Amino acid sequence: LTAQKKNAEAQPLYSRALAVLDAGKNDDPEFLKVILTEYSSLLRDLKRPVDAAKLDQRLKQTPKQAPVAAKQ
Repeated sequence: LTAQKKNAEAQPLYSRALAVLDAGKNDDPEFLKVILTEYSSLLRDLKRPVDAAKLDQRLKQTPKQAPVAAKQ
C-alpha cells in the first residue's frame, strides 16, 4: 500500500504489525527494525513527525542481532 501511496490505509496495518510483534516473543530483531523504519517513514509522510520520532528512538534502542555461533 505504501508503494501505491495509500499511506492512510497502510498506517493501521503497520500499527497492528507492531502490536503483534510487541505482544509475542519476537526472535527476529531485524524484522522489528524493518517495521519500525518503514512505519516511521510512513508517519512522516502522514505529517506525524512526533510519532515518527518516537519510533526512531525505539529503533535506536533495538538490540543488535547476536552473531550466529559457528557449529563445531
